[in-house]
Amino acid sequence: MLIDGKSYGPFSSRADAISFEKDEIYKQGKFFADATHEAAV
Repeated sequence: MLIDGKSYGPFSSRADAISFEKDEIYKQGKFFADATHEAAV
């Protein structure tokens, strides 16, 4: 996995990779769990 030019991994599963990616992006202040810009249905 590549985040902002840094390589991470390998991961034992896709779920582990996704969880790690979310944590890293959240730490950088780029991930907002309750995004208000979701598409209207």
